[in-house]
Amino acid sequence: MKIVIFIISLNKGGAERVITNLCNEYLTQEHQITIITCIKARPQYPLDQRIRHICLDEKIGDETQNQIKRFIKRRRRLKRILENLEMDVMLNMLPEPSFLALSLKRKYKVPMIVSERCAPEVEYGFLPYKIMMRLLYRKADGFIMQTETVKNYFPLAVRKKSVIIPNPVNREAVRESFEGERKKEIVAVGRLAEQKNYPLLIDAFFSIHKKFPEHRLIIYGEGHLRNELETYIKLKGLQNRVILAGQKDDIFDRIYQSSLFVMSSDYEGLPNALMEAMALGLPVIATDCLGGGPRSLIKNGYNGLLVRPGDSDQLGKAMSYVLSDQMLAKKIGKNAVKLVTDLKPEKIYRQWGNYLSYVAKKKSKGRRCF
Repeated sequence: MKIVIFIISLNKGGAERVITNLCNEYLTQEHQITIITCIKARPQYPLDQRIRHICLDEKIGDETQNQIKRFIKRRRRLKRILENLEMDVMLNMLPEPSFLALSLKRKYKVPMIVSERCAPEVEYGFLPYKIMMRLLYRKADGFIMQTETVKNYFPLAVRKKSVIIPNPVNREAVRESFEGERKKEIVAVGRLAEQKNYPLLIDAFFSIHKKFPEHRLIIYGEGHLRNELETYIKLKGLQNRVILAGQKDDIFDRIYQSSLFVMSSDYEGLPNALMEAMALGLPVIATDCLGGGPRSLIKNGYNGLLVRPGDSDQLGKAMSYVLSDQMLAKKIGKNAVKLVTDLKPEKIYRQWGNYLSYVAKKKSKGRRCF
């Protein structure tokens, strides 16, 4: 089967990593894969040499153009590429690639699938995006959602054509649970961006730092808010207690022995960082945020704790609650590891492959190439 995958980029990110691993470990073994990206940049994850990679943007910086002009240019280039590309099914990741592909679908019968990767309330909060979603998504032949919460956001016509396939757990995060004395570290992992709401986490830590004077808060990740967060940390007088550690390749080794993992996001799809922390056996706390990702992973009080988004007081109390009770922390961590059974990579990748094949065969009548 010839599969085309269309995504914004192959930079660092959850969707990018899932797609790269899906292709490398499963699809490429049985199918011919072409990945089309909008942004011209070198893939940040290793990509099997058998996979063809095509960029729409002709040069670095094209993505900074006016949105309407950029959309028109990319649509024209996508049309030119697809006219000479044989395929049995096309998988479109995230809104812009989905809009571009579906806007070209009218003349053709190639089956197209849309994969949602984030909180739709945020993705389609921009009115033009919501209008395009309403107009174009009816043309899609299938949808892959990460959670029931995301699925239920969409119109009935979309829900009827949807399946739920969660992310797989990263194999590197699967190891024996740590049994020794944990480091006095509270850790968070993710981009230094507004979505992650690190000021909330810093506020929560500030509310408990005198009670736990030996603990540090370490935030792993990079992003455009670094300077702003450094200033906020100084404002709180926490320069020696809150560390912005940057992006690390050996992140699992670094957080494996930590006392607590916290996710303070305002919205999430199905967060890989949270899944990986649970697979490592860390006690976890997460906001019950838009997108429903943490809610789909955590059974409150059993394998983690959920708190209200934006509530630093409740988050601080939850952190104090876990840090004060080692038996509770151990129980939560032990139960969290059980998530690995349902999210093994081979199981999840098989679901992706089966669904792509199902949609391709269902729509196999008619022309298969542009």
